[in-house]
Amino acid sequence: MERNEILAKYSPCRENILSILHDIQDNCSNNVLSEEDLIAVAKHVGISRVEVMSVASFYSMYSFEKRGKNVIRLCISPACHMMKSGTVLEYLKKKLNININEVSADNMFTIEESACLGVCDAAPAMMINDKVYGNLNEDKLNDILSEYAKNKTADNHFYKANTDSVNGETRKVLKGMGDINPVNVDDYKKIGGFSGLEKALKTKSADIIEEVKKSGLRGRGGAGFPTGVKWSFTAPIEGDKYIICNADEGEPGTFKDRFIMEYLPMRLIEGMIIAGYAVGAKKGYIYIRGEYTQPRKDITGTT
Repeated sequence: MERNEILAKYSPCRENILSILHDIQDNCSNNVLSEEDLIAVAKHVGISRVEVMSVASFYSMYSFEKRGKNVIRLCISPACHMMKSGTVLEYLKKKLNININEVSADNMFTIEESACLGVCDAAPAMMINDKVYGNLNEDKLNDILSEYAKNKTADNHFYKANTDSVNGETRKVLKGMGDINPVNVDDYKKIGGFSGLEKALKTKSADIIEEVKKSGLRGRGGAGFPTGVKWSFTAPIEGDKYIICNADEGEPGTFKDRFIMEYLPMRLIEGMIIAGYAVGAKKGYIYIRGEYTQPRKDITGTT
């Protein structure tokens, strides 16, 4: 797809910059952003080239230096390190005859190191372009690289989470995981989806906040701050308010929310709508880390 075609897909809003840059880079054979790309994006969005550059240079998944057609991002988080990702790296370097950030002689591969890919249950893991592969060993690496060298995607080795219940567990947040089409509204409704939202819309905002306080619900970050208390601080504030979902999960081992985003994205969206209704927010944004390509596709494809 040509650059102008990509630009035509997006309305000229600043919040589309990341998606536009991703699409332009993904459609370039060298996986790189050019000066012309930055200028074109700036013109389309209506901001300066410097502002676009400040965004593109902040995120490590964008590049201004030539890379191979296929970018291998090897996870070096503690989980993968303990499962010998260093050995995997040395094998890749020897197999492709390149060092980190170099381009193979056939222009097909570049190796990069990456922070946690969020698949700690399948360590050691790597990502090639937007596909994740786990439980790596020499035989699997040979098969995967062979497919990509033929301009194919190694479909047989995708990482897939284990969606089976453990020890007869009763799932609440993850109810329905693996049993429904993640982006099918009717499937989601069959497992009780949007029933919470229907109830919330018949309830006063203040009563929802009190109910959340009584529940003892806390944030799932390190602080564990009481959710209802946070909402009670926000609700009285006048003016524009926004719900921000931090889906970065950058700390090694914290891939708990990836399962929600991949298998139950509408549950996340339903929760954000309820939160927005309770505090009086009209808009919501989800920040998804670059490595979480499947959740980004699922959430943006959810209607």
